[in-house]
Amino acid sequence: CAPEKIVSAQDKQPDFDDFWTRTLNELSQVDPQYRITLLPEHSNDVRRSYRVDMKSLGGEDISGLLVEPVAPGKYPVMIHYMGYSSDVWFIDPSSNPDRIEFMLCVRNQAFNRQPGEDSDWCARGVESKETYYYRGAFADAVRAVDLVCSREKADLARVFAQGESQGGALTLVAASLDSRIKAIAPSAPFLSDYKDYFRLAGWPGDPIMDAAREKGISEEEIYKTLSYFDVMNFTDRIVCPVIMAIGLQDPVCPPHTNFAGYNNIKGEKSWVCYPLSGHNVWEQKEWPVVKEKFFNKYI
Repeated sequence: CAPEKIVSAQDKQPDFDDFWTRTLNELSQVDPQYRITLLPEHSNDVRRSYRVDMKSLGGEDISGLLVEPVAPGKYPVMIHYMGYSSDVWFIDPSSNPDRIEFMLCVRNQAFNRQPGEDSDWCARGVESKETYYYRGAFADAVRAVDLVCSREKADLARVFAQGESQGGALTLVAASLDSRIKAIAPSAPFLSDYKDYFRLAGWPGDPIMDAAREKGISEEEIYKTLSYFDVMNFTDRIVCPVIMAIGLQDPVCPPHTNFAGYNNIKGEKSWVCYPLSGHNVWEQKEWPVVKEKFFNKYI
């Protein structure tokens, strides 16, 4: 088995870089209007927790959970990108006392999900690259970096990111679009190598292709649109160190798709495989230890 020899050729469209440059320029024109609300029940004398509400691409409302040390000083920052349809978990304010942490809720998910709203985000807006859901969600990932870099206590030389599944994809994309991120640790990253992915797993391919058929979009056209959001087309832009965890038995984000993106990273990188793990590789007891050792080299 030689996973680093897996070749998934990038299928970037000629205007891929221009598209994302334009998207980031549009994002920069949106006033974030940060609204920060103390959460006393999740705060103590070590760190305080805040709900953050802000504006992202298209004026969309997004949110997050910010945890900051009480004591003055400059602190490293860890951004947590959440998995698809995950619920917010409240970070223990006594843990990691010398670190700022921010958990992002992308548009329509977690804090931003409306009662009764379905979870078909992966199939929303498939009619064009301008309207596809992940154009906004990837911009939200960059807005999270804007937020943490605006904080007085943030050490901008030590901004890091991690995430699982969808959060792993957001981690890789954020690092590719924003060089302020200095090291990352994605696990079981989502949304890479769509054509092979859809042959290997039923979801998210089935709802995406069903939505395309309903709108009269050909297979050729839908894959062209998805190429603007395929993680493997971003990862050659990553310049920071990377460590990735995969589960060999993962039926949701199969290892082939994990390496489709990973193998295009040109800089410092490493990976960890848990042979008996399925998709929830982040629950392997060794992974938090390995990940923390990795980040401590840069923190």
